[in-house]
Amino acid sequence: MSIDLLWYLIAVLGPRWRGEHPQRRRGRRRASFVDLLAGTLVYLRQSTSFRAAAAAAHLPRSTLHDAFGPIVAMIAELGICQADGTLLREEDLQQWCAEMAEHGELVLLDGTATRCPRPGASWAAQKPMWDAKHRCHATNTETLTTEHGDLLAVHGGWPGSVPEADQARHSSFIGAVLASEVAIVTDAGFRSARADLHVICRAGNHKTPQPGDREITRARAENERPHALLKSWRIMDRTRITPLVKIHAITSAVLVGLQTYGHRRPDWP
Repeated sequence: MSIDLLWYLIAVLGPRWRGEHPQRRRGRRRASFVDLLAGTLVYLRQSTSFRAAAAAAHLPRSTLHDAFGPIVAMIAELGICQADGTLLREEDLQQWCAEMAEHGELVLLDGTATRCPRPGASWAAQKPMWDAKHRCHATNTETLTTEHGDLLAVHGGWPGSVPEADQARHSSFIGAVLASEVAIVTDAGFRSARADLHVICRAGNHKTPQPGDREITRARAENERPHALLKSWRIMDRTRITPLVKIHAITSAVLVGLQTYGHRRPDWP
């Protein structure tokens, strides 16, 4: 993570945090936002305990635990940094995809499974997280990228037992993509998602390839970049003790608010 990213997060989120959490007149001194942000990033990156992350940031454990959820939500709301430095939010996705359709560009829709520990001792607790395709307990994440590998939208927190077609059917961004009428390149698992979802996928398999399959495979390779970045953050290994309702915010914070700024500098406010 670059220093520019840390300064950007402090400059953008710091005033908002101080406005929503004013200093109390009595009691202990309020922890600085810089220390809270540092402890949150340590917990996300290293997948350590709250006690160890709070000790690294010189904070009480309870203070970091209470601030973790709001800070992750604030990071996830920043938006996705594009190549020109603009921030793309989900409400602007339809207009963005419509402009891509006018220029003849396409988008890549794909999902990935992130391995997680076994949820519990009983099968009733394990069954929702069991991914029959990969034969492991996992959480699923759905991403939408451009043909150049730029992330456009993400929806995480799906249990491993939910198939890709159901993920696309109930995804938060699929309605905006369909309304823009942009071409979608994906795999065969999404063909039965919706009747109005027209996808471009491989016609053959690895034994009997068809004309054009090589070009589709080459285009879909760019969609694997955000998947690799997501799995490099070890917070996803703690899904077993993290409620699924928080996984979507954590996934968005990792992909949307953090890693997409790693090689780009967004416009300063």
